[in-house]
Amino acid sequence: MPTITRFQNGQVQPSTPEELEQVPEGDRVKGAMSFHSEQVIYETHTNGPTDPNAGISDLITWQNQIYRIVKVFPWEDFGYYKAIGVRKSGQ
Repeated sequence: MPTITRFQNGQVQPSTPEELEQVPEGDRVKGAMSFHSEQVIYETHTNGPTDPNAGISDLITWQNQIYRIVKVFPWEDFGYYKAIGVRKSGQ
């Protein structure tokens, strides 16, 4: 089951067209937001069938919408994580 994160610490902004170019084609039709946080954010990941750390994407709840993380950028060296989430559900 994905982690449902209550996004409490960080910044949220609309994703730019350049960022969306890095998201799989099928996800572009949904609403997308960029999340910046000091908390670790995960997208679906695996290093093969025996990877003990494999996992599925986090889900972030923000303003009564649920976003599935589809891309995480390697910005840990700058002290935070940046991720793109596509709207999964909500009102």
